[in-house]
Amino acid sequence: MAKSKASKLKEQLEKLVSKFSKKEKEFLDQKGVELSVLESQVLFYVGDHDYCIMKEISTALSIPKNNLTAIVDKLEGKKLLKRFHSDKDRRAVALTLTSKGENICEEHSEFLISASKDLLKSLKTAEQNDLISTLEKMLD
Repeated sequence: MAKSKASKLKEQLEKLVSKFSKKEKEFLDQKGVELSVLESQVLFYVGDHDYCIMKEISTALSIPKNNLTAIVDKLEGKKLLKRFHSDKDRRAVALTLTSKGENICEEHSEFLISASKDLLKSLKTAEQNDLISTLEKMLD
């Protein structure tokens, strides 16, 4: 029985995520940083959304607030981010990266660009453009 297009897409997406996850783990190991998947998601989200409040992160990443608090505690303990009360709403807790966290996020961004270039190498320029256009259509 032939696989559906959706099944084929699912398989390829799983391979892509797996490949990036392995490379990401190697990157973090090289940097001597131990992060769980959720810790890295929160760290990189804060890197992209500086001074965001915890409620925003909870919503964006679908992490329950009590779990997010524990994750932020760990990241704070690793000196990767710090929390403070928002100037706009003193009840809200906002997050920002420490200099160590900023360095990890900057290097992580460079790593992702390099890993993406490696993936694109196997495609011709027109295929690269088609892939990017197709992903934009699918994800926007």
